[in-house]
Amino acid sequence: MNIPTNLRKTVLDPGVLFSLANIFAFRQSHSVTVLFIALVTFAAAVRFAWLAACGGKISQNTWFTPMRANGCGVLAASVFSFTAGAVLPGIAGLGFTVFSFLVASKRMNHLQNDPKASGWLKAALHPAIYCGIGYAMIGLMAGGGFRLLDDPLANVPALVMTCLGVGVTILSTIGLVSGSFQNPAAPFMAVALGTFINALAGIASGNILGTINNLLAMAGEIRVAWDAQDLFEAHDHGYVPVGWLAALSELLLWPLYILQDALTKPRL
Repeated sequence: MNIPTNLRKTVLDPGVLFSLANIFAFRQSHSVTVLFIALVTFAAAVRFAWLAACGGKISQNTWFTPMRANGCGVLAASVFSFTAGAVLPGIAGLGFTVFSFLVASKRMNHLQNDPKASGWLKAALHPAIYCGIGYAMIGLMAGGGFRLLDDPLANVPALVMTCLGVGVTILSTIGLVSGSFQNPAAPFMAVALGTFINALAGIASGNILGTINNLLAMAGEIRVAWDAQDLFEAHDHGYVPVGWLAALSELLLWPLYILQDALTKPRL
């Protein structure tokens, strides 16, 4: 079945995927206000993505993009959480806000492919770092806050989410700072792997909403990694890093290579 190009671009836009994932995430907050914010954000992201796909004004150097719409939505949810005294959801929202705006910034994307930029700067401004922080906070929330640290095995799915959030952040930071993660798509694929494991944890615990949220977020992360891979290939980096971290980077990117080959290879 041939899907119209405009529709395909809209559905597969990272901002649309992430904002749709947030509906299922915020549905679990039991807050009508937060859920309303998620629904409005999704509608805005779809509108901006459709205009861009149709070649409207939004595609011509405008500030309004689906990812920025998602960033504004999670920022509003974060502020609401802080005012309600919910610190962990507020921090998670801030993490996802920074993630969204960094992904939407062409300048930050090109910085990740600048061989002259320091590893510390790349790590500090890589979106996947802040996405990992957000997932660590969500894991703590699912485990009853910092009580999860007192009895980690009481909620294994929450423990998995927390460890993956922290682990992805640490691994990506080390890889970027050391220069071993030369391809900026690798940290995104690390986060995608983490959300896939989170989805499995959701299935194991019977959390259907959490599973759907993670699968949609994983699709968004892979979509962002795809764009990062295309940008990486358009630059001449001049050297190939070696070592176990570099090998891990290629291992993380392997599923993306297979997916790109399968979807872009000419059909006979």
